Amino acid sequence: MGTSNQSSLTSFGSARSFRRRTAWCWNVALRIPVTGEVHDQVQVDGIHVGSWCCLIAVAGEHVLGWQWCDTEKKAAWAALIGRFPAPRVVITDGGSGIADQPSTPTTENPLHRQRRELPGQQLRPAPKP
Repeated sequence: MGTSNQSSLTSFGSARSFRRRTAWCWNVALRIPVTGEVHDQVQVDGIHVGSWCCLIAVAGEHVLGWQWCDTEKKAAWAALIGRFPAPRVVITDGGSGIADQPSTPTTENPLHRQRRELPGQQLRPAPKP
């Protein structure tokens, strides 16, 4: 975060030495333990990062899991939802794939439903000059 290069900011010597000694940081696999707890509601959504998509399941303030995929599709949602017991209801953005999951009742987030039903409406209208 600045105009300096890596080799001037490190005590490892060259920039290549710094990258070699810190390469292990990029290989840390984060794992979320499956507790078996049944949640009343789980919120799911997909975040697009470049050409990839990360599907995320959240219960309250806790991330239950995530699944990397190329698009939001049925198989990717099944891989994510299948890791933990089925909740009473899954709250979605109305996207494709998640609604097709058997034995998992889904409902659409009211804000997403409103955006879809009122396509001419803008949430943040342009300021008047």
